[in-house]
Amino acid sequence: MTLAIHYCFTSAFMWMIVEGIHLYMASRNYNFTRKFLYAFSAVGWVVPFVIVAVSYGVFKNNYRAKETCWLSAESGSIYVFYATVVLNILINSVCLASVIRTFLSLRSNKNKHKIEKYRASIKAVLLLQPILGLTWIFGFVAATTKVESCSNLFVIFNGLQGVFILLFHCLDNNEVKKTLRLIRNKRKATVMFSKRNQSTSITDYNK
Repeated sequence: MTLAIHYCFTSAFMWMIVEGIHLYMASRNYNFTRKFLYAFSAVGWVVPFVIVAVSYGVFKNNYRAKETCWLSAESGSIYVFYATVVLNILINSVCLASVIRTFLSLRSNKNKHKIEKYRASIKAVLLLQPILGLTWIFGFVAATTKVESCSNLFVIFNGLQGVFILLFHCLDNNEVKKTLRLIRNKRKATVMFSKRNQSTSITDYNK
């Protein structure tokens, strides 16, 4: 069970790193090909397997904590997880900073006032942090320093991560809105066609 949990967490962090790299490449207008899909899939699924396998091979019997199905702090296997968290925070922070810099350098934002630019930057951070896992900064600080306020912030932000992703990256996505609009219009057309046929059938019957 510990192996499965460790793999799932590591895979989640690797996919968040992939998302950060993808955003960075998109901001630089990279031409995405199939090889990038293979590379991203390898980072998201294969790299975590290697990390977990090596960790288990190194720590062996001391890999799991005695009382819980999680990594052991006594043997030091927990630091493998900490390293993954730190790697995610560092890479995605750099990617986010680069994306915001590119965003602010756009022609439409160059003439804006500094306050407006700051607002745009804050909005970008709030929109992107759920899919980049930057809320784990609070979790890492809470785990290493035992600061209760960071624990509370981590629980709040990380607990709402799925809600943020749903609101900002699904329901607020232009492609999703367009698809939902098409489905709604198709349903309306179907209902109208059905009513028209029903009305025609009644008219013919009365004749």
